[in-house]
Amino acid sequence: MSKLNLQRILSLGALLIIENWLLHLLTNHLPELIGYPLKTIALALSFYLLAHRRYRLTIPLKTNVSIWEQVRINWLSFVYMFLIALPLTFYGLSNHTNQLPQAIIISACAAFFEEYLCRGILIQIGLGEEKKSYPKILQLALLTSLIFGLAHLGNLTQQPLDVTLYQVYYASALGLYFVAITIRTRTLWWAIIIHFIIDFASILASDSTVASAVPTIGSFFLWLFVALLALFLTRPKKLKDYIP
Repeated sequence: MSKLNLQRILSLGALLIIENWLLHLLTNHLPELIGYPLKTIALALSFYLLAHRRYRLTIPLKTNVSIWEQVRINWLSFVYMFLIALPLTFYGLSNHTNQLPQAIIISACAAFFEEYLCRGILIQIGLGEEKKSYPKILQLALLTSLIFGLAHLGNLTQQPLDVTLYQVYYASALGLYFVAITIRTRTLWWAIIIHFIIDFASILASDSTVASAVPTIGSFFLWLFVALLALFLTRPKKLKDYIP
């Protein structure tokens, strides 16, 4: 990654973390169905003006990768959907139907706007370089995933420290996975869809939008596996379309 693009990503990453924190504080007194959409839209709008429009970025939505190849790349996503997300959703629909509107709206805002910011704008700044190499793409993936994880520090306004730090860890691992499938499928849609399903199933099943998971040895290694799988998906021979 060039020095200029590295500086751009670091500056935008710092802005994302700080702005997200401030918007958390400003919207904390509002009902969540109003405050959260306002916060995410404000973030997206500011980054559209500061980066998307300014650097003339192209967000990858259309792809020339075959649908079968896209499905094959997303095998872990389908395992999650059928073995975890579906049971959680059925449980939530049976016990917390009152949470359905909130689950849909919060999950949709998180999926669309967070992916637009992190796997859209930040990743595309780095991928827009003419001279790319595997170390540069790896650096880009790790850096933007860490920024995505650290952005969740804003949740300290409503969550305990240990829960939030664990959320930073697993969000970083998940961010790395989203980077991998975005690069490999050449479209942002898979990351948006999977992000929505994860949040929707979790909110509906737990009857809450506040993270409550605490770290365990098993969960630590589970998210480590997700991060390692992401690195495997983006190994050099699979990035021949990006690396001359």
